[in-house]
Amino acid sequence: MPVLRAEVDTGGALLFAPDVEPHCRRMPVLRKKLERFHFNFANVEPQCWRMPVLRERATRGKTEPTDMPIREKKHRLPEEAYWGAKRISITACIADRGRVFTRPEVVAPFVELLRHWTQEKNCYVSIYCFMPDHLHVIIGGNDHTSRPKEAMDEFKESTSRWFLENMPDAHWQKDYHDHLIRISDDWRNHVRYILRNPVRGALCEFPLEYPYLGSIGVEIADVLGEL
Repeated sequence: MPVLRAEVDTGGALLFAPDVEPHCRRMPVLRKKLERFHFNFANVEPQCWRMPVLRERATRGKTEPTDMPIREKKHRLPEEAYWGAKRISITACIADRGRVFTRPEVVAPFVELLRHWTQEKNCYVSIYCFMPDHLHVIIGGNDHTSRPKEAMDEFKESTSRWFLENMPDAHWQKDYHDHLIRISDDWRNHVRYILRNPVRGALCEFPLEYPYLGSIGVEIADVLGEL
């Protein structure tokens, strides 16, 4: 089996793998490795399209890049794992992919509630991005008294009440997806992924042009300066 050599862009995305033979691309292990780098399956040779799952994924990624569902995830770690100076990358989705975050009068109160609860729990937000049907946010703790996950839980509960009072047809999915960013992870990759979201969704040409992207407790310019 040939060695996988590939060019990777600054965001960690695999551009191409010229030395990978077509029959190797059909191997499950290698396919998972390519998926980890967000490989564009639309560029795979036609003979690989005999795999129905791969063909469906390639077509969907080419025509509807923002329509892939984000699954709910139960929090398997104990609550104390989220305490202290930890960073958590979170994705919360609107039920039935409802497009609610499209107007400033809707997004503004959500930003203020996010600000309130992160400050209440001694946290900061490295970056947030309200996409039309979901929210990406990285919440970090300032010290051992910080409670990043509790901040998100309180935010989600209070915004659920806002939905009930102002947009009764809209509500969050039951749970949200979280990833505890450990020391071995590179938090910058999570920030880059969030920055690319509105561009991938054709909502803007450059990330900072998107009006519903920002940070709380830190300057977004400082965050970008560390990338």
